[in-house]
Amino acid sequence: MDTIESASGIKLSLADPTMWKNFYPNTEMIVTKRKGRLLFPHLNYNFTGLEPNSHYEVFIHLERTDNVKYKFEAGKWKEFGTGDKILPIDYKQHPDGARPGSHWMNETVSFEHLKITNDIKNTDKKLILVQSMHKYQPVISIIKVNDQKGEQFRLTITEFYAVTAYQCEAICKLKVSHNKYASGHTGNGRKRNSTDSDDKSPDAKRRSLSSSSSSPSSATPPSPWNHNVVSAVFHQFQNHGYPIHQHHQLFDFSGNNPFPQHYQEA
Repeated sequence: MDTIESASGIKLSLADPTMWKNFYPNTEMIVTKRKGRLLFPHLNYNFTGLEPNSHYEVFIHLERTDNVKYKFEAGKWKEFGTGDKILPIDYKQHPDGARPGSHWMNETVSFEHLKITNDIKNTDKKLILVQSMHKYQPVISIIKVNDQKGEQFRLTITEFYAVTAYQCEAICKLKVSHNKYASGHTGNGRKRNSTDSDDKSPDAKRRSLSSSSSSPSSATPPSPWNHNVVSAVFHQFQNHGYPIHQHHQLFDFSGNNPFPQHYQEA
């Protein structure tokens, strides 16, 4: 649940699986319009199995797990109806850029600077647009520079519901307990009006901004990652009403076989 290995031998694991297990499977992430909100728990990962001297680039995006809109009722998340129109994929490149495999394996790869918003008019490239009351899966993509292949990793334990106010009291209490930047209070006794940090960033104990960039870049995977092929792959599945949602994908961007092969979590 917190570790996955690809057919090529690359392994991705959560740096703090215990924290995520505290929240799963009812993890909620507060989303706001103007400045966006940091995700908590943080998305911090460890890589193994990379070629030490080969250069790689790492990306993250958030994908809808299904075409369902949810509601929290009687202590449980339930399907409420058909989901809103699925948004285009918004890749955010890790600010370290292209680095050797040894670089990615020696330190925790952190996306704790990532923020989410639900404002469709917000043009801030630092934010990822999500839809409230929908369920999301963070996806990590890694490509080897000057190669035609990229791999994507999904850890089920990091799935979350995007909300504008906490729905589950237990999740609210966990947030306040574990996140020193979270604040919370009871509104009408049913809904939680707690919010995660806004302008305050967590202590930079883990590497997230070790390059000169101070924020994640909004990017489509650069050459040799053929974004047109990637888009075609996802549109193929989105046309069926929901995005592709397997735990691991191996993409061949040579143009001969653009569709992914699937592998299950370890």
